[in-house]
Amino acid sequence: MRNMTTFPAWLETKGDPTVALILGISRYTVRSWRLGSRFPSKLLARRIAAIEPALTMDVIYTPRPKTRKRGRGRPRGSATARVPA
Repeated sequence: MRNMTTFPAWLETKGDPTVALILGISRYTVRSWRLGSRFPSKLLARRIAAIEPALTMDVIYTPRPKTRKRGRGRPRGSATARVPA
């Protein structure tokens, strides 16, 4: 694994369909791993580590950093808020 330090980066490089075919699982499962919503089972993690020795269990199970979601609504306490009459 050259210049890659994260499991999602490795998945991105290999591609969801390729990893799914190698492991015998659906590409949607691989996609959920890449997006960080799920992690592989211990059995599959061991198989991944056997395929790519640079991916240790620690690397595979490192959570993705949280991204900050921005609100799209009206700011609270804005001047446009209705005041009861």
